[in-house]
Amino acid sequence: MLNIPIPHAKRASNKRFESNRYSIFLFCFSLMMASWGLPAGAVTDVSGPITSDTTWTLANSPYHVTGTVTVNNGVTLTIEPGVIIKFDQNTWIGVSGHLSGVGTTTNRIYFTDYRDDTVGG
Repeated sequence: MLNIPIPHAKRASNKRFESNRYSIFLFCFSLMMASWGLPAGAVTDVSGPITSDTTWTLANSPYHVTGTVTVNNGVTLTIEPGVIIKFDQNTWIGVSGHLSGVGTTTNRIYFTDYRDDTVGG
């Protein structure tokens, strides 16, 4: 019989882990987001007046309308193809200026309820 020693992996025992608040916060935040069923990715919250020409980009999508958005007179809000816009209850986009958005068959622009998980998580 051949007896070959197998080295054990180093073990951490009786050790203290200090200054880990940030890691613990991120862990707890991730658990909280998962339990709420919200998307863990970035969401861009929007509300209030748009006072200069603005583009809502696919890179910053989905957009979450948390309060009424108003596109002021003489101002253009451009929405790129593929952007998803989710509305809280009793919110809307009022347009006194211009709203421009042209989707495609493969990159549609979605206007939907914030609870709709069929697009944008």
